[in-house]
Amino acid sequence: MNGLAARRLVQLHQRPLGRRLLPPTAPARAVESALGRRQRPLNLRDLDQALRALSAHCHTAGAPLPPLRLAVVGDAELELIMETFVDRAPAGFTVRGTAWVVTADDLRYLRTIPGFGEATRPYPALVGIGTDPRGRAVLADLEGMGVLAVESEDPELAPAFLAAAATELSLTPWADELVLTLVGEHPQLAGPLGRHNVTQTDDLDGLLTQLERRATVQRREQAERPVALLRSDPDLADPWAPEIVLIDRRPTEEQLERISRIIDELPTVTMAIVVPGGSDRSNWTLRLHPSDPTVPAVRAELLPLGLELVPQLLRPAAVDAVVELITATGTEETEPAPWWRHETNGHSARGHRLDQAALNLPEPAAGSPPDSTAEPPPLGADPPDPVTGNDRSGGTWGESATEHERARAAMNGSGSNGPGTVHHPTLRILGPIELDGATGPMPPRADKQCLEYCGWLLEHPGSTARAMASALAIAEGTRRSNMSRLRTWLGTSSDGDPYLPDAYSGRIALHPAVSSDWHRLQILTLGGVNRADDDALFAALELVRGAPLADAAPGQWHWAEELRTDMVSVVRDLGVELCRRALDRNDIDLARWSAARALVAAPGDELLMVARIRTEHQAGNHAETERLALQLAGHARVLGVDLDPETVRVLQQVMEGQVRARLV
Repeated sequence: MNGLAARRLVQLHQRPLGRRLLPPTAPARAVESALGRRQRPLNLRDLDQALRALSAHCHTAGAPLPPLRLAVVGDAELELIMETFVDRAPAGFTVRGTAWVVTADDLRYLRTIPGFGEATRPYPALVGIGTDPRGRAVLADLEGMGVLAVESEDPELAPAFLAAAATELSLTPWADELVLTLVGEHPQLAGPLGRHNVTQTDDLDGLLTQLERRATVQRREQAERPVALLRSDPDLADPWAPEIVLIDRRPTEEQLERISRIIDELPTVTMAIVVPGGSDRSNWTLRLHPSDPTVPAVRAELLPLGLELVPQLLRPAAVDAVVELITATGTEETEPAPWWRHETNGHSARGHRLDQAALNLPEPAAGSPPDSTAEPPPLGADPPDPVTGNDRSGGTWGESATEHERARAAMNGSGSNGPGTVHHPTLRILGPIELDGATGPMPPRADKQCLEYCGWLLEHPGSTARAMASALAIAEGTRRSNMSRLRTWLGTSSDGDPYLPDAYSGRIALHPAVSSDWHRLQILTLGGVNRADDDALFAALELVRGAPLADAAPGQWHWAEELRTDMVSVVRDLGVELCRRALDRNDIDLARWSAARALVAAPGDELLMVARIRTEHQAGNHAETERLALQLAGHARVLGVDLDPETVRVLQQVMEGQVRARLV
């Protein structure tokens, strides 16, 4: 899920104004939902952080990296199991036998270890192999294993394990720091991934020849310093990136002999090979035991440790859906957004993401001093009038103040109350998840689950109990208990009608008055974000309190990824559109507020950052303009993407006073 989330973040960053990410098909959504259900409070990102802290510590201390055997990720702690006892653990880790343990509470501290920001990933070949009897995820360091044989009496199990390993190695946070080669019939990952370091070939002999050459060079170059020391040095680590080879068929005896020489001769090299079938030349074996009537789950045993596992498998039926999901999260194609009013010709899916008006940057107003200390108003506040300095909600804004009250009335379904007033239960998901307006008592437990149930029912009105249980991946008994809690919490209307009626027809639906801030935002922009009046856009942005579903726990709201990306996309487009309009009439305060408000939901978004840059340039705030421009360029580097050509032109104009000349 971390790798897919990173790919989707890039998609959102590059999405044109008024366009929507292509939704995955139903099978791909089912796979994504299943992956979401398996998320843990501690995940691969946390493990990555712990490993980088370890690398920084070893580099600073001049100590070699300890040989890692396994990494175990539980709900409350991470465990790094070394080959032997090592007592030189960095601060934040606890030594427990041969393991270094870090708890969730210690993760924040690890970032303070000197050199953490520049640290290399010390074990890039870590891959999940299954879960242990305690339900913890177990990852093995393939590079440390050298040769791993995957054997089973069931001919479908080894390919299923290799497919899962190939997918994870392609998408882990440290995937950029290894070379992955798939030999034979594997999932067609290389094309959809679009990664330079993931390739596929049928020529095993040719590949082994390349590996032999690289092994010769590595053995010559590490004569004076071992790989364990070179890997933790940011200046020397690049040539020692591990190369992992997954082979889909049992190699010939001659090929196995070549593999053995490549991997086992000393000094060791940064390569690992996984082969199906047993082999006396393999250092490690993962033995997969087919399920049977007495033990329905597939079991595995990692030898020589004798560790029992439930293996991580990707069956043929799921492979196509996974590849499709990877493709969907990597494409630049988009579709017209339903929240945007499109002209006859529409917008090009691959066209410029900036309106050409963004290039027409007026010079700062004469006599307006740079204001490097200016800050946008607080998220809950109305921006002051730029002329009088009065609060806009106080009535000094004339007709516009009345329009704001109308927008708020439409939002709340009543008279001129503030944006926080509701008269019926309203689920707030444009930020931390909350329920306002309920008339019953909050349940003493499982309130977060009840909020998720309410959200699902709002998005799927008229569904059945079985459909709900299946979508949320819950037992029927659990569903009934939490539905009862939710019914009590929502309470009844002033007319005595329950906000969650009993489903006598078999179809579950909330009372029509139950709503969400997301539904209200949609009502305010019903004719299209680019056609709604300024006051409607203002009222819609007032609903935003943070990133959508900001405090959803791992494993919850797994069904809502498409909903979340839509909310992020709409808020970004709202911020860009209202900021553009404000700048057109030189309303600097409103421009600042609208872009800043939207950036809370879409941090680092390119178009919103350009809107902020244009605002500070127009205000004559040169220091802030430069800071934001550098921040935008840095964020693009972190994501590994290029800035849009139109963004580059804007940056040149605000930083250098003009767009650089170029031949057409």
